Amino acid sequence: MPYPEPERYIPLQLRLLASHPALLEGLDTWLKLGLITDREVQVLCQRYLASDLPAQKVVASTPVSTAIATPQTEIAQTQMVAVIATPSAPPPSPRSPSWVSQFLQSLINEVSVIWLLCLGVFLVIVSSAVLAANKWGNLAATGQYSILLTYTAAFIGASFWTATKPQLLITARMLQVASLLLIPVNFWVMDGFRLLQSGSSGIAMAAIAAVLLSVAIATLMPKRQNIRWITANVLGLSWLHWGWGFASVPVIATYIGCVGTSAILLAQRQAEPTAEPKIAWWSRISAADIVLPFAVMLLLFRACVVVAVPLEQLGLAFGLCGWLLCWQTRSQPSGRIWALIGLGLLAVGWLVSVGAEFPLQAVLVSGLGLWLLGDRLLRHHSPADFIGLFIVGLGTLGVTLRLIPSSLQGSFTATCTSLFGSAGMPEVLWSIGLYPYLWGFLRLTFYLRRIQQPRLVRVGYALSWILGGCLVGLSLLNPGMRSLSLWLALLTLGATLRQQSSERRVLVYITHLLGLAAIFSSVDNFAPQLSIANWGIFVLAVMVIEWVASLLLTRYALWQESAWFVGLGLAGLGYLLLAGSIGIAPAAQRSAALVIPTALTSLAFFPQFRRVEAAAGLSVASVIAVQFLTFEATVPRLIGLALGTLLMVLNTIRSPDLLAAFLSVGFGLTFGYALGWEVLPLIFQNWVLLSVGLLWGRFMLRQGLSFQSWDVSRPFQRALDGWAIAVTLWTSLPLAIYGLITVLAPTSWLLPFGWVYPVAAVVLTVALAYRYWQAPLQLALVSIAWGLEVVLVCTFAYWGQTGSSVAIATLSLGLLSVLLGEFWTRRTGQAYRWSYNLIPLGYGVLGCALGHAEWTGTTGLYTLALAMIGLGIGRRLPALLPITILGILSISLGAFELVLYPLLNAKGGQPGDGLIILGAVALALAFIYRSTHQWGARLLNLPPNGLSILGHVHWGLGTFFAIIALPELSNLGEQLWGAELLLFGGYALWQGRSQ
Repeated sequence: MPYPEPERYIPLQLRLLASHPALLEGLDTWLKLGLITDREVQVLCQRYLASDLPAQKVVASTPVSTAIATPQTEIAQTQMVAVIATPSAPPPSPRSPSWVSQFLQSLINEVSVIWLLCLGVFLVIVSSAVLAANKWGNLAATGQYSILLTYTAAFIGASFWTATKPQLLITARMLQVASLLLIPVNFWVMDGFRLLQSGSSGIAMAAIAAVLLSVAIATLMPKRQNIRWITANVLGLSWLHWGWGFASVPVIATYIGCVGTSAILLAQRQAEPTAEPKIAWWSRISAADIVLPFAVMLLLFRACVVVAVPLEQLGLAFGLCGWLLCWQTRSQPSGRIWALIGLGLLAVGWLVSVGAEFPLQAVLVSGLGLWLLGDRLLRHHSPADFIGLFIVGLGTLGVTLRLIPSSLQGSFTATCTSLFGSAGMPEVLWSIGLYPYLWGFLRLTFYLRRIQQPRLVRVGYALSWILGGCLVGLSLLNPGMRSLSLWLALLTLGATLRQQSSERRVLVYITHLLGLAAIFSSVDNFAPQLSIANWGIFVLAVMVIEWVASLLLTRYALWQESAWFVGLGLAGLGYLLLAGSIGIAPAAQRSAALVIPTALTSLAFFPQFRRVEAAAGLSVASVIAVQFLTFEATVPRLIGLALGTLLMVLNTIRSPDLLAAFLSVGFGLTFGYALGWEVLPLIFQNWVLLSVGLLWGRFMLRQGLSFQSWDVSRPFQRALDGWAIAVTLWTSLPLAIYGLITVLAPTSWLLPFGWVYPVAAVVLTVALAYRYWQAPLQLALVSIAWGLEVVLVCTFAYWGQTGSSVAIATLSLGLLSVLLGEFWTRRTGQAYRWSYNLIPLGYGVLGCALGHAEWTGTTGLYTLALAMIGLGIGRRLPALLPITILGILSISLGAFELVLYPLLNAKGGQPGDGLIILGAVALALAFIYRSTHQWGARLLNLPPNGLSILGHVHWGLGTFFAIIALPELSNLGEQLWGAELLLFGGYALWQGRSQ
């Protein structure tokens, strides 16, 4: 049958003026309506309206705060406070007294009765103890029990009598509770004294006592409707003390009492107000709150201590008692001590039963703990309760698994071992078995999110992360379990991500990476012998899938971003794996890395892709990087260079940039050289021809681009010009060096200088001239001049000429270029170009250097030719004055070289004679510079006294030579020395006269 709904009581607090004219009329109305009882009206009138009181500001009465169970009725728990004040001024609000003040006030009101009662109880107990000491052994079982029954009857009678006295409310409650506590003890003693086996007198006394005590329980317990089952519960707990002489009765009786009490309390718990009345805590404690736990604990005490039932058989009983205490006091702040005792009993019940071979009781006790923690969590929303629920739940799951038979566990472990291997078994099975618990806990966390508990949600996610990480870490012991655990973790994270109100970047990235880890782990599990190169190919395939997904997931910004960056990480990983396979795997496998720049370049051409600049830049870097993986073999190398050229051209078209265009042309040239090396024999002659052909191809391509109006044509043209300079240099320089070596120092190890080289030089020069015709740039003119020098060197080398011939021809080109520069400038009226100055000087320096490769009698002429070139260039602009001065000095140097060579090769004479001759040369130069200083300065654009100063310098140099020559002169030398001194003096007089 269904249980009746528990009644709810409303605490009511009133503040009324005692002189209010409608007070008595209102009380009479409430009495007629049944809201209060006649007894309550009597108590109110006796307390506040029975006698005349002197006028006071505020008089607050002692509250009538509790209900006393009497044989007739029960006073409802209602509080009324009467406030008496003078009519002239409203009373101030009194402060609520503390519980200490309430307790002391109640003690003062009843102190005489309490002390008298305690004194009487003490005398009765002492006299009974003396009687028991002297006469106990002479009494039968009925006599022994009659003493306890007498005490119990005395307490019951005293509780009835004090209940009729309004001044003894607390005393009546104390005696009522004491009587109810003695009744279960009486049933225990009756069974312990074996009154039913003591003859007719014992049976009669037991029957009478049982009936009377049962009636006393029914009378002393409250009469409210929702307390009837509690009364029956107390009565049943008392009667369960019968028949403990049989072996199985103690355990059965204990469990019946514990389970029955828990069920009744769960179904018929007294309804309490949401806010407790502000009254003393001892006034709120009902008889059931004390008697019921005591009766259950008495059963446990008798079973454990007296009968010595094994503790592991009573684990659930302890747990139920602990749960009962916690459940009864869960809404009472004053019951924290009882709650702690209850938690202790729960712990004891779990500890004594967890070691059993079949720990069902420990599982049930754990369930009770989870019940209490869940109730506290829903009521208080405390993170500590949530953490406790998580830990207790794990413990419960661990104990529950022990209920599975060992044979079934062994069979399951053997099956898993056959499927996944023996590594880490059976401990690694926990990495899979705990996922249902993790899902349940996350389900609870999701519920807490719905009811707006952010603190608990954060704690729940933290605990879930910790548990999930531990499970994945444990699964690493076994490859198969690792894969399965990663997939389950991915499923868990996906469910968690769906519950988020908005996607979180960190969670998206972790989920993404966990999915990749699950895929890679599964591949490793099914193909453990996969080579490093094959792993690299597989990683790059996943990279392509990631980037395709980044194009498709346009509505999911975070997932699109994650796919892009994860794809980049996979690209780097795949490249490293393929690079690690160098020397192990063939180059054809490593050429799979070409998919990286191909994919990056392709991404840049999709309009929905947002990171075009990043993709283009990374594509350029990857095009260069992958060439190192393919350069080992011919076909992969050619494919890599051709694809690199194509991709760089596409990158330049997508984002016109000089660097991209420069790299595009560079890759194209490299592909041309690589292809040429495969077609032609690898010799210097073929390399020169290939370079010249590529240079002509570059010029043709640039000519074609010059007719286009694309935005990209300009960067390509500039890049082609730059690479033309490079090709010209690395083609002409080796060619010129080879020709110079041939003409200057022919050796046996050199190959014959064939006709190919002069022809190649001519073709190269024609190509440079063609570029100058396309755009008359000064740099192109310089390159033509250099090409002519290469043609000259190669031609003379082919004809077998010497270095002096090349030097003369080169100096002739220098002098000719000076004349051509003068002619072109005067004809066009333009200013001198820098190339007009650089080309003659370059020819002059190169020719002079070649002429000095071997010192002969004509070596000085090369220096004089260089001087002529320098003077022809220096006179053009005032800024080139240093070149003019160097040219004049070169004339002096050439003259000295012409004289010095025969002096060094002459035989006989003294060293001073040679110095006299050098001094004569210096003097001659001084007279020349001094005599031509006027028109020479105008011709060479020198300052007016420029040549005079140079003449003086040479006069001083000659004088120095004459001085140092004096110690070592021959007879002829002495005569020449005297004549020379006269000429030096004459120069000085000439200079002085002109001044």
